[in-house]
Amino acid sequence: MQNTRLNQLVSAAGGALLQWFQQPWRRLSLQIICLLFGFWLINALSLAAGQSGVWDPSLAAIITLSVEVCSWLYYRGPGAGQRDRSLPFLLLQNLKLGAVYALAMETLKIGS
Repeated sequence: MQNTRLNQLVSAAGGALLQWFQQPWRRLSLQIICLLFGFWLINALSLAAGQSGVWDPSLAAIITLSVEVCSWLYYRGPGAGQRDRSLPFLLLQNLKLGAVYALAMETLKIGS
């Protein structure tokens, strides 16, 4: 891309935002928010798909595929061997963990 003024502003704002989230408490709170958002997202999707009953298999396939892609990106993607992962990868991992926890809770609700 060209180095325009808008491009410079967007990259500077993104860098400042990432620098702001490097503080440990802000980073932890953002990870917890992503974990809870993943939990809420899967609960909402399963509730909406359960109303019609037709979308259950396709939604399960989409969720499984997205969880596997997130796992592949986290464990085999760029920077997989690093001890300190970048913030977007950690947020994606926490979103995935919230989704998997929500799926486990849904199976316990259905089984009881």
